[in-house]
Amino acid sequence: MIKRGLSRYFSSLQQSDHLSGNAYMFVNDFGKSIAPIGGKRLNQKNFSYNIIGNNKDKGIDLLKSLARHKNGRTDTELCCDVINHLASTLFYFGDYHYLYTKIDDEYKLVSLEQRGLFKVLNFFVQLVPKAERNKFKSVALFDTSKNIIRFRVSDNKIQTMVYKFMLKLLAKTSDVTPKFFLENPMNNDANFNVANYTRIKSIFISILTYKYSWPQRSLDTEHITEYYLVHRHMKYCAKKAQIRVFILEQLNSMFTKLEVDAKIVEQGLPVESEIIQSLGEMQRGEISINTFTDWS
Repeated sequence: MIKRGLSRYFSSLQQSDHLSGNAYMFVNDFGKSIAPIGGKRLNQKNFSYNIIGNNKDKGIDLLKSLARHKNGRTDTELCCDVINHLASTLFYFGDYHYLYTKIDDEYKLVSLEQRGLFKVLNFFVQLVPKAERNKFKSVALFDTSKNIIRFRVSDNKIQTMVYKFMLKLLAKTSDVTPKFFLENPMNNDANFNVANYTRIKSIFISILTYKYSWPQRSLDTEHITEYYLVHRHMKYCAKKAQIRVFILEQLNSMFTKLEVDAKIVEQGLPVESEIIQSLGEMQRGEISINTFTDWS
């Protein structure tokens, strides 16, 4: 039997933490400060977010249901909180689904149990764990796709799947030394070099996360120039700017899907194209690396 109405959680499912080591660090580094924390940034004093439209109040209520902090605040503080919260969630899961539903006479967005949730044609289906099928009197739950809001870390399904696979590979590179060496170090080849293993692993992680320019929290600057550090950091900032704008676009698309006449307008924050353009000018020697101190 299949019943209508998706569940926010299943008590029989344990909290899972599929990330560890390098994957966890990557998610934390990228999932924080996508937008200025607390709606404030010393080097971007004139930036702002404004919520406009005939249904602005309803738009604000929906955003508050997505925010980490629920207290009253300015449009800028609220939008920064929502964007950062979504970024943290999306970098952890790759994508995330919310149910648009009525609670206490108000329509809100509530998070769903992501495991066992998938789309079939114009419906989302959620498999019920065996331990709770008697409780729900169903093997699966469903709802129409019009009531589900899905956010993604990338702009298409394939790229999102690639991102999830990358996280799994990152998690597998978290050992300081290989397991076979730790299990029986005395019987291993004497030529095995832990330092070389660490260096090769770092190169592999760099290749894996190349499009994100992730610095890996590395403290080794022996063979790194100041120019390279600035170049890598600004490409890292450019990727964060791209994701910030993409999350903003998804929020505005959410308003359109739910037929809410509201829109978030961002002003004063650098976008990816501006950062990349300035990087090109730095490469040509037209501007100095000090130019980027206000963008970091």
